[in-house]
Amino acid sequence: MIGRELARFTLVGITAVTIAYVIYRIFLKAGLDVGLANGIAYIMGTTFSFFANKSWTFFNAASAMDIIGKFAVLHFGSLVANVIINWVALSLFSGMSFAIEVSFLAGISASTIINFCGMKFFVFSAPVRSEA
Repeated sequence: MIGRELARFTLVGITAVTIAYVIYRIFLKAGLDVGLANGIAYIMGTTFSFFANKSWTFFNAASAMDIIGKFAVLHFGSLVANVIINWVALSLFSGMSFAIEVSFLAGISASTIINFCGMKFFVFSAPVRSEA
């Protein structure tokens, strides 16, 4: 079961990261502060992730209202980790042509690990509906 969940989580994550990355780049081109652009992009990807992982990855039968608080706590923590890691990486790679891309991937990678573990064992741990 964890193999299927990990595969689905990965697919949902790739889609969420794509959504976040496109939004991030659009906001950077519009002149938004890098931290604000990253934060907004992360929240947009996270919203997609909640609904896709709840219904498709973990088949969670709980009402969204019953688990949204746990999901918010998890994602607030991973958002903080993401923004801090992105900022540190941007500082380390300042002036390099790949700084934005590498920094984005560093932040999103750390938050992905935090999110899978948190969703599997904290947010969507029960109740589970049967796979349709």
